[in-house]
Amino acid sequence: MTGRIDPGSAAATRLERLTRPFAARRLAQNNLRGGTNPTTARAATVPASPPARSKPAAKPAPAPKPKAGTPHLHKSLNPTDFDDPAFGGWSHSDAMRRGVTKNASANADAGPRLPEINLEADRKNNILANDAAVFRFWHNPSAQSRAPWWEDQDFGAETVAKHAAKIEEFAEKHRVDPDLVKSIMFMENARGNFANINELVDYLGLSKSKAPMNIKPTPWDELMSDQNADFDDEATNIEAGVILIKRITDRLENPSPAAVASVWNFLGREKTNDIGAYVGRIYAEKPWNRE
Repeated sequence: MTGRIDPGSAAATRLERLTRPFAARRLAQNNLRGGTNPTTARAATVPASPPARSKPAAKPAPAPKPKAGTPHLHKSLNPTDFDDPAFGGWSHSDAMRRGVTKNASANADAGPRLPEINLEADRKNNILANDAAVFRFWHNPSAQSRAPWWEDQDFGAETVAKHAAKIEEFAEKHRVDPDLVKSIMFMENARGNFANINELVDYLGLSKSKAPMNIKPTPWDELMSDQNADFDDEATNIEAGVILIKRITDRLENPSPAAVASVWNFLGREKTNDIGAYVGRIYAEKPWNRE
């Protein structure tokens, strides 16, 4: 029977000193043989804790939806791009010709964007105030350009020829395509002179619109510097029509003759109608040049 040695006694201390070199040698030999420290081996058998799961990244908050009544902002046009020294306004069509709107990213930091206006009353007020804006409009391939049975092409051509000099004068003054003005005047007289009674109705004061541009004195007299402009005066009538054509043109992204004439026919229109398609055809054919 072997006696127990008290761990805290002097004998235990002497025994530890005597066995320490042998324990170190045994550990070194064990490592050379590829062995494992029993303490280390015991630790290796303990299964590792599973890695903590990372929380999924929070989804970005959706962009707030515009409130009802908030105007749509055009993404590529800037009010500073426009200049119309003849009338103190701005010219969208001139900017289009300079390529201002071809690259929206190039104009991303150019400043505030133009509001899009589409209701008839709002467009009318915008034109009269001559504020910068864009009128939404797209091509309608279903629009018909054929002439109605009552069309009087001779009367239309005669009216354009009669006023050609004034058309050229005011078109140059307000930087408008004179052939566009002639096309709209032709349409208003060839199609609008039903049974040749235009002049009679104007003479009797029964017509709300006045020839030769078939333009209404109210509200378009506000386009003129003289608020008491007489639309029975042919020069005043034509200049008011040219200014209105100019302002419609400036607010359309692609102011084709068909698009301008469609909006001329009804300010709230957002796609080509038959009258617009007809004016587009007349613009190409120019029947007033026929002999």
